[in-house]
Amino acid sequence: MDVFSLYVASAENLLRWTDMTHPMAHVHVGLLIYVSVQMVLRTRRASGIALQAVIGAELVNEIIQRAAHGSWRWEDTLADVALTIFWPSMLYLMGGWRRQRWTRWQARERTRRRQAVMAGN
Repeated sequence: MDVFSLYVASAENLLRWTDMTHPMAHVHVGLLIYVSVQMVLRTRRASGIALQAVIGAELVNEIIQRAAHGSWRWEDTLADVALTIFWPSMLYLMGGWRRQRWTRWQARERTRRRQAVMAGN
């Protein structure tokens, strides 16, 4: 048994042991990688590095599965990629949107304070 087949067999055994479905595992592992990278690197929300880690890990996983099976299983591969990166992508986009809103609010608040100081003089 080669390394790629061993990896796929181990993943299948883990799924059976945890009684987790294949799609559920992709969702959970994607989120686990995203949050873990953010914690290890101590990045703030909307971490591009964490999202890149999720995408990279999923691509490596799919390449290993392709090597183990001997060909691409496009329907399965595309579904796996979508399931793995969907929620980390949403967290990234929402975090970026919130950070942008916060930055604009801070700028408005600084302007308001400056105007209040100027009006008081």
